[in-house]
Amino acid sequence: MSGLSLSRPLPSLLRLVLLGAVSAGLSFYSIGHPNLQAFGLSLARPIFWLNGQVSDAWSAASGYLQGQEALRRENADLRQRLHALEAENLALPILRAENRQILALLDSFPTAPGRVTVAQVEAQSLLSGSQQITINAGSAEGVYVGQPALAPGGVIGQVVTVSRDNARISLLSDLSSSVPAQPLGVVNHCW
Repeated sequence: MSGLSLSRPLPSLLRLVLLGAVSAGLSFYSIGHPNLQAFGLSLARPIFWLNGQVSDAWSAASGYLQGQEALRRENADLRQRLHALEAENLALPILRAENRQILALLDSFPTAPGRVTVAQVEAQSLLSGSQQITINAGSAEGVYVGQPALAPGGVIGQVVTVSRDNARISLLSDLSSSVPAQPLGVVNHCW
Protein backbone atom coordinates (compact mmCIF):
# COMPACT_ATOMS: atom_id res chain seq x y z
CA MET A 1 0.00 0.00 0.00
CA SER A 2 1.24 3.42 -0.83
CA GLY A 3 -0.76 5.31 1.86
CA LEU A 4 0.63 7.02 4.90
CA SER A 5 1.71 4.75 7.68
CA LEU A 6 1.46 5.81 11.34
CA SER A 7 4.60 3.92 12.28
CA ARG A 8 6.74 6.04 9.99
CA PRO A 9 7.28 9.78 10.94
CA LEU A 10 6.11 12.48 8.60
CA PRO A 11 8.74 14.21 6.46
CA SER A 12 10.12 17.44 7.94
CA LEU A 13 8.64 19.71 5.28
CA LEU A 14 5.18 18.22 5.69
CA ARG A 15 5.38 18.65 9.49
CA LEU A 16 6.41 22.29 9.05
CA VAL A 17 3.49 22.96 6.69
CA LEU A 18 1.00 21.31 9.06
CA LEU A 19 2.36 23.27 12.05
CA GLY A 20 2.12 26.52 10.06
CA ALA A 21 -1.48 25.75 9.07
CA VAL A 22 -2.48 24.98 12.67
CA SER A 23 -0.75 28.17 13.87
CA ALA A 24 -2.49 30.31 11.24
CA GLY A 25 -5.85 28.74 12.06
CA LEU A 26 -5.43 29.36 15.79
CA SER A 27 -4.35 32.96 15.12
CA PHE A 28 -7.50 33.72 13.08
CA TYR A 29 -9.75 31.91 15.56
CA SER A 30 -8.21 33.67 18.61
CA ILE A 31 -8.96 37.16 17.26
CA GLY A 32 -12.53 36.93 18.48
CA HIS A 33 -11.80 34.96 21.66
CA PRO A 34 -9.67 36.81 24.27
CA ASN A 35 -9.43 33.77 26.58
CA LEU A 36 -7.92 31.76 23.77
CA GLN A 37 -5.36 34.57 23.19
CA ALA A 38 -4.30 34.48 26.86
CA PHE A 39 -4.09 30.68 26.75
CA GLY A 40 -1.96 30.84 23.57
CA LEU A 41 0.35 33.42 25.13
CA SER A 42 0.81 31.27 28.22
CA LEU A 43 1.66 28.33 25.98
CA ALA A 44 4.09 30.46 24.01
CA ARG A 45 5.84 31.86 27.12
CA PRO A 46 8.50 29.07 27.23
CA ILE A 47 9.19 29.62 23.54
CA PHE A 48 9.65 33.37 24.13
CA TRP A 49 11.95 32.62 27.07
CA LEU A 50 13.98 30.15 24.99
CA ASN A 51 14.17 32.68 22.15
CA GLY A 52 15.49 35.31 24.60
CA GLN A 53 18.09 32.89 25.96
CA VAL A 54 19.30 32.00 22.47
CA SER A 55 19.46 35.70 21.55
CA ASP A 56 21.44 36.53 24.71
CA ALA A 57 23.83 33.61 24.12
CA TRP A 58 24.32 34.72 20.51
CA SER A 59 25.08 38.29 21.61
CA ALA A 60 27.52 37.07 24.27
CA ALA A 61 29.28 34.79 21.77
CA SER A 62 29.48 37.62 19.25
CA GLY A 63 30.94 39.98 21.88
CA TYR A 64 33.43 37.31 22.94
CA LEU A 65 34.57 36.76 19.37
CA GLN A 66 34.85 40.51 18.76
CA GLY A 67 36.81 40.82 22.03
CA GLN A 68 39.14 38.03 20.89
CA GLU A 69 39.73 39.81 17.58
CA ALA A 70 40.43 43.11 19.36
CA LEU A 71 42.92 41.32 21.64
CA ARG A 72 44.64 39.77 18.62
CA ARG A 73 44.99 43.20 16.97
CA GLU A 74 46.30 44.74 20.19
CA ASN A 75 48.73 41.84 20.63
CA ALA A 76 50.04 42.34 17.06
CA ASP A 77 50.47 46.09 17.71
CA LEU A 78 52.33 45.42 20.97
CA ARG A 79 54.62 42.92 19.25
CA GLN A 80 55.53 45.54 16.63
CA ARG A 81 56.24 48.15 19.33
CA LEU A 82 58.31 45.61 21.29
CA HIS A 83 60.36 44.84 18.18
CA ALA A 84 61.04 48.56 17.64
CA LEU A 85 61.99 49.07 21.31
CA GLU A 86 64.29 46.04 21.26
CA ALA A 87 66.14 47.58 18.32
CA GLU A 88 66.51 50.86 20.24
CA ASN A 89 67.62 48.95 23.33
CA LEU A 90 70.43 47.31 21.36
CA ALA A 91 71.80 50.75 20.47
CA LEU A 92 71.57 52.09 24.04
CA PRO A 93 74.88 50.69 25.41
CA ILE A 94 76.72 52.01 22.36
CA LEU A 95 75.19 55.48 22.84
CA ARG A 96 76.10 55.46 26.53
CA ALA A 97 79.71 54.59 25.74
CA GLU A 98 79.86 57.36 23.13
CA ASN A 99 78.34 59.80 25.63
CA ARG A 100 81.00 58.92 28.23
CA GLN A 101 83.72 59.46 25.63
CA ILE A 102 82.31 62.85 24.64
CA LEU A 103 82.02 63.93 28.29
CA ALA A 104 85.63 62.88 28.86
CA LEU A 105 86.70 64.90 25.83
CA LEU A 106 84.84 67.93 27.15
CA ASP A 107 86.49 67.49 30.57
CA SER A 108 83.07 67.54 32.18
CA PHE A 109 81.54 65.59 35.03
CA PRO A 110 78.78 63.16 33.96
CA THR A 111 77.14 63.45 37.39
CA ALA A 112 78.15 65.48 40.42
CA PRO A 113 78.77 63.50 43.59
CA GLY A 114 76.11 63.81 46.30
CA ARG A 115 73.00 65.98 46.27
CA VAL A 116 72.99 68.81 43.71
CA THR A 117 70.97 72.04 43.82
CA VAL A 118 70.73 74.04 40.60
CA ALA A 119 70.57 77.83 40.97
CA GLN A 120 70.91 81.04 38.99
CA VAL A 121 73.14 84.01 39.74
CA GLU A 122 71.10 86.91 41.14
CA ALA A 123 73.94 89.39 41.81
CA GLN A 124 77.69 89.59 41.54
CA SER A 125 80.37 91.60 43.28
CA LEU A 126 83.61 91.38 41.31
CA LEU A 127 85.66 94.04 43.12
CA SER A 128 89.39 93.48 43.29
CA GLY A 129 90.18 91.31 46.29
CA SER A 130 86.56 90.38 47.00
CA GLN A 131 84.79 88.38 44.32
CA GLN A 132 81.43 86.94 45.31
CA ILE A 133 78.13 86.02 43.70
CA THR A 134 74.61 85.66 45.11
CA ILE A 135 72.45 82.78 43.93
CA ASN A 136 68.67 82.23 44.12
CA ALA A 137 68.84 79.08 46.29
CA GLY A 138 69.12 79.04 50.06
CA SER A 139 68.55 76.87 53.10
CA ALA A 140 65.03 76.00 51.86
CA GLU A 141 66.69 74.15 48.96
CA GLY A 142 69.33 72.50 51.18
CA VAL A 143 72.22 74.92 50.62
CA TYR A 144 74.56 75.20 53.62
CA VAL A 145 77.68 77.16 54.62
CA GLY A 146 80.89 75.47 53.47
CA GLN A 147 79.23 73.70 50.55
CA PRO A 148 81.32 73.70 47.35
CA ALA A 149 79.88 75.51 44.34
CA LEU A 150 80.24 73.75 41.00
CA ALA A 151 79.92 74.89 37.39
CA PRO A 152 80.33 72.82 34.20
CA GLY A 153 84.09 73.34 34.32
CA GLY A 154 84.46 72.22 37.96
CA VAL A 155 84.63 73.91 41.39
CA ILE A 156 84.14 77.70 41.29
CA GLY A 157 83.94 78.54 45.00
CA GLN A 158 82.36 77.88 48.38
CA VAL A 159 79.13 79.01 50.08
CA VAL A 160 79.96 81.60 52.80
CA THR A 161 76.50 82.85 53.92
CA VAL A 162 73.01 81.36 53.57
CA SER A 163 69.53 82.76 54.06
CA ARG A 164 66.23 81.03 53.45
CA ASP A 165 65.96 81.98 49.78
CA ASN A 166 69.50 82.82 48.63
CA ALA A 167 73.18 82.25 49.36
CA ARG A 168 76.46 84.11 48.85
CA ILE A 169 79.36 82.24 47.24
CA SER A 170 82.98 83.31 47.55
CA LEU A 171 84.68 82.54 44.23
CA LEU A 172 88.09 80.86 43.97
CA SER A 173 89.41 84.07 42.40
CA ASP A 174 88.63 85.91 45.69
CA LEU A 175 91.93 86.49 47.55
CA SER A 176 90.44 85.48 50.92
CA SER A 177 88.72 82.32 49.70
CA SER A 178 89.83 78.75 50.14
CA VAL A 179 88.14 75.44 49.40
CA PRO A 180 89.12 72.29 51.27
CA ALA A 181 90.04 69.42 48.95
CA GLN A 182 90.97 65.81 49.41
CA PRO A 183 92.75 63.84 46.70
CA LEU A 184 91.14 60.50 46.00
CA GLY A 185 93.15 57.35 45.45
CA VAL A 186 96.26 58.68 47.24
CA VAL A 187 97.66 56.60 50.08
CA ASN A 188 98.67 58.61 53.17
CA HIS A 189 102.17 57.83 54.34
CA CYS A 190 103.54 58.61 57.77
CA TRP A 191 107.22 59.58 57.58
